[in-house]
Amino acid sequence: MKKIIPFLFCASLSAAPFIPLPETIAWVDGKAVPASKISVAWKNTLNALPENVSPESIRRLFASLATQAVWQREIAAMLAEEKIPVSRETACRYFEDQFKQYPAYFSQQKQKQFRASAAAPDIMLKAAIHYYLKKMAPEKIRVSRSEVENYYRLHQNEFKIFEKLQLGPIQTKTKKEAEMARAYLLQGGDFRSAYQRFSTKEKNIRIPENLRFEKMKTKEITPVIPMDHGFLVIQIIQQAQTSFRSLSEVSPEIALLLAARKEARVLTILLNDRLKEKKIIYAQLAL
Repeated sequence: MKKIIPFLFCASLSAAPFIPLPETIAWVDGKAVPASKISVAWKNTLNALPENVSPESIRRLFASLATQAVWQREIAAMLAEEKIPVSRETACRYFEDQFKQYPAYFSQQKQKQFRASAAAPDIMLKAAIHYYLKKMAPEKIRVSRSEVENYYRLHQNEFKIFEKLQLGPIQTKTKKEAEMARAYLLQGGDFRSAYQRFSTKEKNIRIPENLRFEKMKTKEITPVIPMDHGFLVIQIIQQAQTSFRSLSEVSPEIALLLAARKEARVLTILLNDRLKEKKIIYAQLAL
């Protein structure tokens, strides 16, 4: 059951961007959730708002932050009930478990970076929630091999590798030199040799934007192209290619992604089940 208690004050939105919070933003079974739980986030939210924001939008933002505070309070209670500390030690244990599970994915450099972040509040909380869910709903957060394979198959575009198109331009002073360079390349001559023999060796050769190379194959050569200053012949050194990272390479990334999604979903379900049994009253800004 949810009730709304209005919090009245006089404020001019155009003159005063700061809007004070009520001392209590919500009550859960009669226990107050103080404004201090969202004061920093509220200040940052107000600072980011445009001047012409509507009162209704401000009310929605406040309601969202108040709801998050209630959820955070309930999460803290859940962890306390199971005696799971939100600590750097818990975060370090969480990382070490991942390092052991996916040794090929976590290089020494990655491990160092992860360990350095273990004291961050959001990381410590994430680790504690992981162990709570692992204890309370292990089957619901487990990621199977088939789930990883299905994700890879359905989202393969996420794992594309693009190899850049490599062009070999030879700019010459005369059309005859360009034709000689082209003939040399057509006979199987080496590009570097052709460049040394015929090119003006300009460092910054401008290739016309209207030229298209998508249908040309590696080693194929363009016709002689007239330029403002000289002539141009281009050989395709390496055609652009698309390949995909292998399933074995990306499996750890996919497994970690799916695990994070599952944990978020299961946590939401558990929280909703707990909170629907409680009497929650939210304060409301009355602008």
